[in-house]
Amino acid sequence: FFARGAAPGVSALAASGVSRTARLYTMERPGSNISSTYLLARTDLSDDEKLRVALARRQCWIRASQAGGVSVLVSYSATAIASKFVRLPRHSLLMVPLCTGLTGYFLGAWYGGTEGAAMMQDVLARVR
Repeated sequence: FFARGAAPGVSALAASGVSRTARLYTMERPGSNISSTYLLARTDLSDDEKLRVALARRQCWIRASQAGGVSVLVSYSATAIASKFVRLPRHSLLMVPLCTGLTGYFLGAWYGGTEGAAMMQDVLARVR
């Protein structure tokens, strides 16, 4: 009925009797850079402009990871030291670093975005 004996949508591995686990590990996966594949590929930007957008996004991620990590470390140590001298509310050792870390990640990404915006002024001007 079908050309090679397999139903439509069934891969050659499945038709040949290979186990499900082996099929999962040998399936083709999308490229590692999903943003350029799906988001930037549909735009009419040149390769140089796509590179500028990617560098600006990278700057956001770098500053977010730097600021978030530092703020978690500093707030945890400050909370641990303060707990030796003052009675703190329950779960302070968990919640204070978590909240300051999230705030640090947000502020770091914002700062990285302001740094990265300078790399792509002509791209932003054309979009606006």
